[in-house]
Formats: sequence, structure tokens, C-alpha cells
Amino acid sequence: MSAQRSQSRVIQDDYVRTGEAVSLDVTPASPPERFAAAVIDGTTYLGAALLVFISAARTWSNDSASLVRVFMIGLLASVMFFVPFVVEVATKGRSLGKWALNLRVVRDDGGAITARHSAVRVGVGILENWLTSGGLAFLTELVNKKGKRLGDIAAGTMVCSQGESVFYPPLVMPPGLEEWAASATILPLDDALAAEARAFLGANRSIDTKLRGQVATSLAERLVKRVQTPLPPGLHPEIVIAAILVARRDREWERECERRARGKARFHEATQPRFGL
Repeated sequence: MSAQRSQSRVIQDDYVRTGEAVSLDVTPASPPERFAAAVIDGTTYLGAALLVFISAARTWSNDSASLVRVFMIGLLASVMFFVPFVVEVATKGRSLGKWALNLRVVRDDGGAITARHSAVRVGVGILENWLTSGGLAFLTELVNKKGKRLGDIAAGTMVCSQGESVFYPPLVMPPGLEEWAASATILPLDDALAAEARAFLGANRSIDTKLRGQVATSLAERLVKRVQTPLPPGLHPEIVIAAILVARRDREWERECERRARGKARFHEATQPRFGL
């Protein structure tokens, strides 16, 4: 099976690849980002443990030293292992610190981590995060090409930066092209071309006027080649781009609605009683 390779930002020219040799656009988190996330998590866990300890101390009615030791061991085990493990598994690689800095733990192939990966990471983290106050983890992240700590190396995981969220306002059909869109025949578009055109419409106002016109003309010419129904002459290139993208989106949504309707009809037919029973 052939696979397309997408352009990827990497640290020291190292790629993240799936089992099918597809290069993923995954950016490893920098050591300062990881250290800040770890500080937030550690402060949260220690603060919660302190509150639990204070509440328990006020309600203790038995001063047995052995009971106190059991409680303290359980509290430390929860803070260092069980709570971080449950949080990481439940959030699929996130935590409060990672959420604040928009980071996520993923496998080396870019997939979601499992409980096994998290158990190894958190277990090794007791040594490099808690017993050395994060010093060993930070040093390892500085040396490793992908910013991994020992727990990531042992588990086969990495912490990636998910970047800033981008909001794209919805596209609408330009006025006067509704009739064209109703009967237009658009051949399948390459996903990369459609994504490039959509990103251009979302950022065209921040582009230099001359460059904006050149890019719009180039994209419009490439998109028009996939349209068998001619557009009205004299349209601005950006209107052409928007019209084609909206018509394509609406057609795909109509096909999806039809597919769902057929599926419901088949399910209804299959569940009907047979032979009048």
C-alpha cells in the first residue's frame, strides 16, 4: 500500500512515523513546556494530598502508629502513582498541566496511549520526577532528540504539542451563485488542495495585497479544473474558491444524509417481524 508523506515539523530532523511509514505532523513538546506542565501537576497533586492529610488528621480517633504509617504510605502511593495513572488513562494522555499548555502524551507512532504505556511512564516517573524533584527528567529531556524522559523511552511514548486552536468561520455560498451550485458538477478534489484553499480563505486578510491576488488566482485556476459546470465569467478568484468549496461541502453532506437514511431504512426493514409474527 502506498502512503503519502505529509510535511512534518520535527526536532533535529527526526520524523514520527506510523506502522505504514506515514510521516505525521507531530511536534514534540519542548523541555520548558514539559517542566512547566510537571510543576502544575505536582503542585496540584501535593495540594490535594495536603488537604486530605489535614482532613484525616482532624477526624482521627485512633492514634495507632501503624495505622498512621499505613495511611501515609497509601497517601504517598496515590500521589506518586495511582492518581497520575488514573488521570492520564481517563484523559487519554492529558493532565491539568498538559491541558493548560495544550500538550498530550501519544505513542511513538502517533496513536493514543493505553494503560500499559501510562503505568510504565508513571512508574519510572517516581524516580525521575519525585525522588529527584524533576531534575533527572529535565536533564534527559534536554539530551533526547524528541524531548523524552526515561519514562517515555521505556514506554515508547512522547509528549507532543498540539499547537494553538484555530477557528475558521463557516463558508457560505456567494450571492447569485445558488442556481449554479444546484446543478454544478464537481469532480473529486484532492484533500490537500481543498485544505489549502480553506486555509487561504481563513487567512487572506492578513496577506499582502499583491501576494493575496496571486495566491487566489492560482488556487482558483487549480480548482476550476475540477469543475465541469462553467462558472459565470468575471468572478473574483476568491469568490470562485468559496463557491466551489461550499458546493463541494454541501454535496458531500447530502450524500452523507442519504447514506444515513438508507442505513436507517435497512435497519427498520431488518427488524420488522416476519411472516406476520
